[in-house]
Amino acid sequence: SQRDARILHPVKYLPRAVSVTDQLLTDFGADIGSWALIPSSGGRFEFSIDGELVFSKKAEGRYPEISELREKLVAAI
Repeated sequence: SQRDARILHPVKYLPRAVSVTDQLLTDFGADIGSWALIPSSGGRFEFSIDGELVFSKKAEGRYPEISELREKLVAAI
């Protein structure tokens, strides 16, 4: 079934969030029902699938590699 995904991102990192979105939708577009980019504050960058937080910059102390996010999507699909 199709998944819902969202990226919570700092406003100044919108280009990074758009790049991640482009790459992941190119690979998984048929499996994604909806995708949202949501501006955040405090430097938070979070990736959620079906409402479950699967990556947090705050928890990890770094931005994710695109390969990590691909793995999360593959596991969810």
